[in-house]
Amino acid sequence: MFFNTVVGCVGIVSTALMISCGFVSEPLVGDAIGIPDPPILVPLGIIAYGIAANVCYTGGRIVELFLVKRGTLVDTNEFAVRAFRRGLKFSVGPTSFPRPLVGGVFGNASNPGDGSALHNSSRT
Repeated sequence: MFFNTVVGCVGIVSTALMISCGFVSEPLVGDAIGIPDPPILVPLGIIAYGIAANVCYTGGRIVELFLVKRGTLVDTNEFAVRAFRRGLKFSVGPTSFPRPLVGGVFGNASNPGDGSALHNSSRT
């Protein structure tokens, strides 16, 4: 439950940032950056990502059971804690990845004189 709560909260923040980036960037650069076309893909992507995160979460338990069966793992509590922490960090990392992209888009869009590709592509 804790895993889903943390990854879900980070996902909500990332999704809100990407949607706000789309709404702000459309009048600035003429394209809704961060929003897929068609927009129906947003909820489908959220559902698919949630399923994938839980499949990977379950994979940690499967690896633990495999290691116990092979006899290479004696202390399951230590392994479980380490695997959970690493898995949580790995899940939060890709989930929060859109945040630097939003900062980059807003940084480029707000400075038209920087010669960025965003603005060069719209000039003729």
